[in-house]
Amino acid sequence: MKNLLIATCCLLLSSFCFASEHGKNTALNWLQLIDQGQYETSWQQAGSMVQQQLSASQWQDTLHKARQPFGALQNRAVLSQQEHASLPGLPDGRYLVLTLQSQFEHKAEAVETLTLSFEQGEWRAIGYFIR
Repeated sequence: MKNLLIATCCLLLSSFCFASEHGKNTALNWLQLIDQGQYETSWQQAGSMVQQQLSASQWQDTLHKARQPFGALQNRAVLSQQEHASLPGLPDGRYLVLTLQSQFEHKAEAVETLTLSFEQGEWRAIGYFIR
């Protein structure tokens, strides 16, 4: 019985690690679209919450205004990633929040926060903030 409990715990832990790692990879790939100015594609790959609140053109305009002053990405590192079952103002679900330390051409120290939601079997970006 003890071995079964240990095996179950290990399986759950590896499942959580895989989900978080997959979410992190999805997040970094999605941010790369933003870095390359592929805003429409980033909207298409974003979660339903983004697509319901902003049209593709509104998303593009918002991102262009937010990112253009920073210039080209120089470096980015994940500071933290946390999985949540609930977040303020959102329905219960599976969420992954990543905080990244980033360096841009015109901004030596920036912090990016990206929130993903697990929708229809995959992670989708639903929130992006940069400061």
